Amino acid sequence: MTRQESHAREHPADRAMYVHAHPWVAQARAASHQAPCQGVAVWLNDRGIAQLLQHGRADLLTELDSQYVANEPLREPCAWRLFDQDFPIPEGAALDAEIARPQPGEPLLLGEHTTSTGHLFELKLPLDLALFDNHFRAAPVVPGVMQVAWALAFGARHYGPMSCGTMDAVKFRRLVRPGDRLHLEVAHDTGRGRLDFTVRIDGILCSSARLHVVPAEGVDDAR
Repeated sequence: MTRQESHAREHPADRAMYVHAHPWVAQARAASHQAPCQGVAVWLNDRGIAQLLQHGRADLLTELDSQYVANEPLREPCAWRLFDQDFPIPEGAALDAEIARPQPGEPLLLGEHTTSTGHLFELKLPLDLALFDNHFRAAPVVPGVMQVAWALAFGARHYGPMSCGTMDAVKFRRLVRPGDRLHLEVAHDTGRGRLDFTVRIDGILCSSARLHVVPAEGVDDAR
């Protein structure tokens, strides 16, 4: 077999086979041969998630891919998607579509309900949320400014689009990281032009602030 023939036969399924054997991985699935985007979906176990939190996505993928490189030095470009074990494993066309989808840009909304003062959103942060690639490469965390943006975006679902001029009573007490489940609560005081928000994980306060807001016509909301 020539090098060209060997290269032509390569497929992400080969990567998935080697990656699945890695001690950080619970499951690995490759896109089908017919998929428009050839890649691998990886479900990390607790050890893998710990590595992601400590070293970031790029270093984790380099480590996972090294198992394949050591055995199959001829490689094609490959797309990667990362999941924890809360995310169900799709099959067939659904798996191909998931691999082809770009890294998510927003948290996953699991549910919401009205509280005595406002609205509570239950959010899940995908392991490969795009913002983690740059903040920070080796220590992924959600920046405070993004938590403010999420408060405005999800608040807009009930109160309409808003823009924030100033804020006070700002507190950032705990890091928000890949895989976290958040409770984001927002409360709008129309008379005072305020949107108060809190972010909690397992009841522990991560952040809070009082945003001074005005209606922002024509701004897209989180829907």
